[in-house]
Amino acid sequence: MTDLPQPPAARVLIDIHGSSATSRAVGRLIGAGTALHDTAALPAPLAHLIDLHVSRLNDCGYCKRLHAAEAAAAGTPPALIVAMGDPSAVALLDDAAMVAALNWAEALTLPRDEAALDEPRARLARHWSPDAQAAITLHVALANAWNRLGRGGRRVVDAG
Repeated sequence: MTDLPQPPAARVLIDIHGSSATSRAVGRLIGAGTALHDTAALPAPLAHLIDLHVSRLNDCGYCKRLHAAEAAAAGTPPALIVAMGDPSAVALLDDAAMVAALNWAEALTLPRDEAALDEPRARLARHWSPDAQAAITLHVALANAWNRLGRGGRRVVDAG
């Protein structure tokens, strides 16, 4: 087991663990993420970058800090960490497969209309297997769900 960085200090505004029903639902979300991370279809370094990119696009203070720390602890280069959440910086990355995955994450996170998904979906398909496309899509959906829970239920209290 790796030592993960401590999550940022936050004040709980809505306790999603407050009842047995909500606690079970949160456990299932965690289980879904664990199942994705246990597959070869979604490389762990990409999963960290998707989490950070989506969190920055959603401006979730808690999640941004948590995922930046996780990416750094996993050895992600600082310049790559800085690029997440900035579509123009992502477009300049050298790894076309990574750019396709991050563009797809952005398209799903900041939806405009159905037609706006066509080009990023096609780019994703050019670089990733069908299994990887599904894993990336599900991971983006989970990242967005956690961001909504983080923004709605927590407020970061420490400076920085």
